Amino acid sequence: MTGADIKAKVVPKFMGMLQQIAGAIAVQQRQAQFSDVTNDDIRTHIPKIIAEDPALAQVIKVLPAPAQFILAQTLTRFAKNAAPKAAGLSPEAPKAPPAAPVDALSEIARAILANAKKPGAPGSGGGGALDDVVTLLKGMTPEQYEAYRQQKKKDMGL
Repeated sequence: MTGADIKAKVVPKFMGMLQQIAGAIAVQQRQAQFSDVTNDDIRTHIPKIIAEDPALAQVIKVLPAPAQFILAQTLTRFAKNAAPKAAGLSPEAPKAPPAAPVDALSEIARAILANAKKPGAPGSGGGGALDDVVTLLKGMTPEQYEAYRQQKKKDMGL
């Protein structure tokens, strides 16, 4: 086995591990940021949302796991916030008359999908400092990686 063979096997595995770690960190940060949404809430609300708009199930299936969690958590947050409003409840008027039936979950899901197609602010791309490096390294062949590594060693004076 040559060095190139080892690189061909190790580099993709290393990139996969980096992606898994980055995804796990993103999910953990998201859970800490929105601690009002539990996994039980997600298990309760997402099946209802998908039943109302089956196209969302297809969208969720094609996303990577961290993005699936973030989307599910966001939809659940909106559903939890919309449920009291759809029932005609508000903090100011706890016993308001019932509102007309509203398909709030489906409307929220459609709004999210519509907004997902719009460009965001330049600084709202998310991601960390390593995203560009990971993307760059992920697309490299072993030969390109070796040239990149040698150039970085040269740049650092090693």
